[in-house]
Order: sequence, then structure tokens, then C-alpha cells
Amino acid sequence: MDIVSFSIWKFRYIEGILNGMHSFDVCTTKYVDPVSKEVSWIRYDYTKERAIIERSEVKHGLFSGDRLETSTLECKFGDLVQTLKDLGMYQELPDGEHHSLAGKQVEH
Repeated sequence: MDIVSFSIWKFRYIEGILNGMHSFDVCTTKYVDPVSKEVSWIRYDYTKERAIIERSEVKHGLFSGDRLETSTLECKFGDLVQTLKDLGMYQELPDGEHHSLAGKQVEH
């Protein structure tokens, strides 16, 4: 995939339509969980059509106190939407709140 096609795809299916997704740079999306405010990162390799999701979560221990744990998951672009759903990171913005060019386009 070339960078122009990638940029359009990333906006249309990730940053332009999902709650908490913010463009950081061309190859990186910052995700801020709407409830916990924890930050995760999606880093893209558009030449290989792969995404690496880096999630950081605060784990609360009864005796050990709070600690930050980071996990990494890699997937193909074609699997990214399902992976985000599985991780609880996929929540579409309401129709009136996302850009009209985001999401699947319907011909009129």
C-alpha cells in the first residue's frame, strides 16, 4: 500500500470514525480510553500492512500497589478492526459526530 492510500484508509476506518482515536503522526494513532483515560498507541507499517498495538494499563494490586503494565500485539490491517473490538478499543462515534468521509461510503 502506498502512503496516500494508507492515510485515507487510516482516517476512514480508524481516526475519523472511532471514539478516542487521535492522529499523532502519519504512522501512529494515539488512543485515549474514553473512561479510564489510559493511553495506547497503534503504530503502522503501511508497506507491510501491519499494525502494532501497544497498550498500557494500570493494574491495581491489593498488597503490591498500582503498577503500569504494557502489552504489545501485532496484526494485519485486515484484522485490525476485529482486534480493536476484541481489545475493547472499538467504539464508533455517533453519526453526527464523525466526519462525513469516515466509515464505509454509501452511493446516493
